[in-house]
Amino acid sequence: MTVAIASCGPASAVTTTTGTETSVSPPVSSSTTTIASVPTCGGSDLDVSVGTIEGAAGSTFTTILFENVGDGDCRLTGHPSVSYAASDGGEVVGESAVPSDQPSVSVLLTPGDQASAVLRQAQPANFPEDRCAPVQVWGLRVSLPGQSVPVYLGHTTTACSTGQDGRPSISVIQAGTDPTF
Repeated sequence: MTVAIASCGPASAVTTTTGTETSVSPPVSSSTTTIASVPTCGGSDLDVSVGTIEGAAGSTFTTILFENVGDGDCRLTGHPSVSYAASDGGEVVGESAVPSDQPSVSVLLTPGDQASAVLRQAQPANFPEDRCAPVQVWGLRVSLPGQSVPVYLGHTTTACSTGQDGRPSISVIQAGTDPTF
């Protein structure tokens, strides 16, 4: 087992490698304030955007980025709610993404810090057309954990419009810009 501790400023990340598996623990505040006492990030605290988009083995992985643009620290915990949207501010297409079974962690974001989650979407071509009903969508409808006001992100793609097959899944929010699923 290898443990590396990186420290730059008020947060540190711990990387643990066991055999062929590597895990990264989120940054931990070095102050005496506990993360639970830090306010939850609100919509005005964050700039939400689409990050990298990668494909592998019949799926597309889209990173959703959350950057603290506020004046103070805030925290995110859990899974965002993500759906495909027909237009900016428009109707939801298909079913919302299923939360992964990853355990939730609180991620501390100081001003300028980023966190991310990854949306996994199986390619609509993987499913019979009558069970998927593929349609082109305008983008994503993203709500922060525990909040109901969504942010709409332009991200043209093709998605299944029925709930039978092709339902996307979403990872937990993780520190940094390179989440794992």
